[in-house]
Amino acid sequence: DDIDDENTAWDAAINGSFGKLGVIAGYKRIERNFTAAGAWDKIGRWTNPTAVQGPYVDFSYPIARKLRLALNGEFLKMTDDVRASGNEGWGAEDDQIIKAAAGLQWGISRNNSLDLGYEWVRFKPDTAGLDSATETYLTVGWAHQFSPNAGMKIGYQFINYDDGAPFSIDDDPQPGPGPYIGDYRGGIGVVQFGVSF
Repeated sequence: DDIDDENTAWDAAINGSFGKLGVIAGYKRIERNFTAAGAWDKIGRWTNPTAVQGPYVDFSYPIARKLRLALNGEFLKMTDDVRASGNEGWGAEDDQIIKAAAGLQWGISRNNSLDLGYEWVRFKPDTAGLDSATETYLTVGWAHQFSPNAGMKIGYQFINYDDGAPFSIDDDPQPGPGPYIGDYRGGIGVVQFGVSF
């Protein structure tokens, strides 16, 4: 409960290239009371995770002149029992979080590009008797540049969440916080216009 303790974060990484392949490998530790302006990570529906630590890796490769592939993996563990961690209220010490993401960007023309992204997240509780929860996201998007300082983006994301529980949310004795919020499927569409001066 003392925010003067466990309020730091560090992230160490090395990066290099092997021909056209770009690689970043690192290790991070974000303590439970760390907070800062901006965003340092997003894992599924969890923005700015805290009380986590573990390695991560990023790969990028230009498949063709206008086609680029990006891959990301994170292999984290909770460092503390945190029931109000980030914006999800989820986490017990030694729970595992595995994230795998892939993105493909195709520059169709000078002013148009298509994006395809996929993210898979597994929350694996260390507590006996609790099942793993899984989140998946499939994102498609189109970006158009009207001029050097004006552009538009259109995107849609398909969302699937499986809490892994053998019971429904109505049977859950403690519904609400944590991965056990019930199964759901959905989607979200976004249109964004931008102008720079």
